[in-house]
Amino acid sequence: MLLLVSQLQNLLLLGTGLLLIVANYACRHVTDAVSLPLVSKTFPNLTLGAFSDDAVYTLQDVDALLSYAKDRGVRVVLELDMPGHNWAYSVAFPHLFANCSSLKGLPIQTEFWQDAFDPTQPELYQFLEALLKEMALRFPDSVMHLGGVSTQ
Repeated sequence: MLLLVSQLQNLLLLGTGLLLIVANYACRHVTDAVSLPLVSKTFPNLTLGAFSDDAVYTLQDVDALLSYAKDRGVRVVLELDMPGHNWAYSVAFPHLFANCSSLKGLPIQTEFWQDAFDPTQPELYQFLEALLKEMALRFPDSVMHLGGVSTQ
């Protein structure tokens, strides 16, 4: 838990630093190929893709960050990587992914870049709609960054 508290404190300090340089926007890159540390009410097993059980952003952490930023006039824009660079989602939802392991030999040769959401799976769209609705309600900014990069 110490690591998590430290991460949250660092984010809060970042918010203060943004004010000092007269910036009012922070893109919170929450997901990455190797970790998905964001707690979801809709999908409780989403954090199976986190580095560890202790390395997650709880609902309270998100609320604290958003409140701190709002009090200082800083916008927090959520970033969720998709359709690729999102291997961590596949820990909980492997059925939503296309196996792209035949891409070995291309620039990046790790399992983290060999999978991407499978657009032929109808359930993918239900999953994304529910997840994005939840996150849009939690992160009040009118903008959400969905990545759109890192797919080979």
